[in-house]
Amino acid sequence: MLEQAAARLQAVSRGIDISRRSAPAANLIVTAFGTSAYRRPDGVTVAPFTALGP
Repeated sequence: MLEQAAARLQAVSRGIDISRRSAPAANLIVTAFGTSAYRRPDGVTVAPFTALGP
């Protein structure tokens, strides 16, 4: 499922018209599981929900 989410996120990012809007700052998938955030080789960052808070 993570692979599908990353592929879909990249497709949406490619569809953004950067002449009208700024490019996305990051491609981020937030999950409900995991212990630490990491960046995939395709540039998508995966982070568990718990990593976003204090």
